[in-house]
Amino acid sequence: MELVDDIHLFPPFILNGALVVYLIISHKIEKGVLLMGRKPRAWFHGAKFHITSRGIRRSSLFFYGEDQEKYLSIIEETMCTSPFILHTFCLMTNHTHLQLETTNTSPSTIMRNINTKYAKYFNKKYDFTGMYLKKGITLS
Repeated sequence: MELVDDIHLFPPFILNGALVVYLIISHKIEKGVLLMGRKPRAWFHGAKFHITSRGIRRSSLFFYGEDQEKYLSIIEETMCTSPFILHTFCLMTNHTHLQLETTNTSPSTIMRNINTKYAKYFNKKYDFTGMYLKKGITLS
């Protein structure tokens, strides 16, 4: 561990293909993850994106209408906590399409919130485990 001006830097390590760096600054722990393989997506206030999510191995995301209703309610919840403008959506059996416009939150953060909450709901309801959704983001 190296101490520089009240900053403790721990040695970086690789976790699931990502370089992980831990810093302790003023007694707070901050975790920085540098993804390897691609640059971060550019986004800005007012950017419009076409975002798709699909089930792992193209499996079904929605078994019943109540699953689609839950997904839409999670989108509404996320709009309150991480504001964005939803222009259109399409919920298919094994994938979704969202066309959204960013305000103050990146599309990656928005989709992480939506997909994590839905995966937890889905896994609990149908007694599954693990990750269930993949995403793709395209700047419109």
